[in-house]
Amino acid sequence: MNLKPIILEDPIANVLRSKAFNKRLMALMSVLTVLSLLVVSVYFYGVFKDEERAIESRLETVTELRRAAISRFMTSQDQETRLWAAHESIHATAEALFECWARLDGQERQDIRRLYARGGEGLQADLQTGSDAVQAYKKMHARAHKVLKAFKEHHEYYDVFLFNADGDLVYSVEKEDDFGLNFSAEGDQYKNSGLGQVFREAFTSQEQASSFVDFLPYAPSNDDAASFLARPILSQEGDVIGVYAIQVPTDNFNAKLQYASGLGNTGETYLVGEDLLMRNDSRLSEAHTALMRTVDTDIVRDALQGHDVLRKGINFNGKTTLAAAKPMDFNGIRWAVVTEVESAELWAPFRPYILFYMVAMLFVVTFAILQYLLLRIKTGRRIAV
Repeated sequence: MNLKPIILEDPIANVLRSKAFNKRLMALMSVLTVLSLLVVSVYFYGVFKDEERAIESRLETVTELRRAAISRFMTSQDQETRLWAAHESIHATAEALFECWARLDGQERQDIRRLYARGGEGLQADLQTGSDAVQAYKKMHARAHKVLKAFKEHHEYYDVFLFNADGDLVYSVEKEDDFGLNFSAEGDQYKNSGLGQVFREAFTSQEQASSFVDFLPYAPSNDDAASFLARPILSQEGDVIGVYAIQVPTDNFNAKLQYASGLGNTGETYLVGEDLLMRNDSRLSEAHTALMRTVDTDIVRDALQGHDVLRKGINFNGKTTLAAAKPMDFNGIRWAVVTEVESAELWAPFRPYILFYMVAMLFVVTFAILQYLLLRIKTGRRIAV
């Protein structure tokens, strides 16, 4: 009987082969672990960048929409000012009031000022009192005021003004402390106000656009921020006989910038002038901020230089924000339209993504460590055999 020899396997060789195999397996697991970490990281980085672009796009869109709304509003104010300054009804009313005013002497003008102070008492006064000149002004005022007051309310202006060629404010709807005063270069106490500037510019203007004075504190309106638009009133022969002006309605202006949709609890849009002062009241502040709060940031300065801006910044509360800013030009004036939201609020909805990423990373690393330890233990036991 031919018996084949029994060949016993060398246990040491088996252990060595097993050890080498485990080393290759460990190397493979290391590579797979690194690849897994890379894949998970790249995936979540892509998610992060997509969300970041969506946030940036939303801020830029909101800023552009607010800029467009303000631009349309101011353009409409400008067009209406040009239209009504040349309108036959405004022209006829202004000319009649100018003629009545010219017949008044200095004392009678002071009496008219007191009579109509702050909008009112004179409106119900007896038309038979006073001189013929005073009575004539009262009658003309009664007819004009009924129309112009409704006109102001319909267009939502803060006030409407009619100046004669001498710079006298012959008529205004609100009859604040400026009524009846002179706004020429040699005029009364408010000659250097925004209203005085816009009167003189309009009176000598040859431009197609209306004369515009940016927001400044205006004493007769309780030192609140006020801006003005004005156009000359021309005679049939083309001579300047006066100036028609409006005080831009700041409430309407604020409402367009304080609209909070899409900005959460900490976001807002605001307007900054070249003096670095806000032109509107912040929706996040109970106090007035128009012409009261200085916003001196690189974001604002870059926008005032004509650049579109999107970057992180620090708000007035010292909080980190993401801000978008765009320049806006109107009648020779440049503003920066800025929208900002605190970073903490922007990223709050995406915290679950970060948590999930950390859990995924922890799972991959834990799995790799466990595999490594198991292979080492198994290899160590075989060597012991």
